[in-house]
Amino acid sequence: MEDTSPEIKKIHLKIWLAKPPEERLRIALEDNEAQFALWRELKKNLRPPLQPLTDEL
Repeated sequence: MEDTSPEIKKIHLKIWLAKPPEERLRIALEDNEAQFALWRELKKNLRPPLQPLTDEL
């Protein structure tokens, strides 16, 4: 996002890098799994695409 100032980005990076590598890995994996879970749920709830119209009945 472009609405975050460079100063805030630096602070976020400093906080992130202050965490131990194991915690950063755990957080990244949990975030990844949450994204995949969201996509799986969306796929289940989406209707199948409409079939193209044909002249045949």
